[in-house]
Amino acid sequence: MKITDESVHRIYELSKQVYNSELSAKHAIDLVEEEKLMAAGSARIYISIFKCLMSGVAHKRAMNEYSTEYFLEAIYTDYGHEQFLVALRSTALHVTYYNSLNKGRRTSISKIIERLSKKYRLDVELFSIYPDEIDEKSFPEGMAKKVVINSFERNKTARNSCIEEYGLSCSVCEFNFEKAYGELGTGFIHVHHVVDISSIGYAYQVDPKKDLVPVCPNCHAMLHKRKPAFTVQELKAHLTRTSS
Repeated sequence: MKITDESVHRIYELSKQVYNSELSAKHAIDLVEEEKLMAAGSARIYISIFKCLMSGVAHKRAMNEYSTEYFLEAIYTDYGHEQFLVALRSTALHVTYYNSLNKGRRTSISKIIERLSKKYRLDVELFSIYPDEIDEKSFPEGMAKKVVINSFERNKTARNSCIEEYGLSCSVCEFNFEKAYGELGTGFIHVHHVVDISSIGYAYQVDPKKDLVPVCPNCHAMLHKRKPAFTVQELKAHLTRTSS
């Protein structure tokens, strides 16, 4: 059964009612079948995806491009800017998950994230999620996590302070994106938290100059190949040995 634009609009409203506990999922699916909007299985997927978008976790199942953009725009309209950020982050996590399956890439969904980020004047980099940046709570159903990236590394003020102190070259391999890619690479670098996450308590106060260091994505991934992570000095020594 073809899913029309009108069906997408209707399933969004039903998904919202289910999420707000105004309607049971069963009743919503019954309505979908009565109105011949889509197959019951598709309706379950859409309702589940809406919940993931509202919760900020990745969804494993996919919607088409129109549905994705419509849901995100509607969430912005209905729930506001902050909830929209959560939904956009959820979508980025979905793209990362899907791409990791090696069954193709959700390039069209990545373009939607980029387009909406520009439309609402957001920092696109916040939604450029690498496999080593997936939070342990990002995926439902007990999916294995990779590396936890805490909020300090995503905090723009802390990030900027770190960059002001150390610059935009990788602290391990000294790679500089602007030098390599020109204007395209201007301002791009990962920021790594040097304190073991398990030792961070509730009252912990980050010092961007002591606790954060700029690293390229490759070195960032290599730092986290061990738990607890390698230190910058250890990885630099390893790189020196393998390069000699």
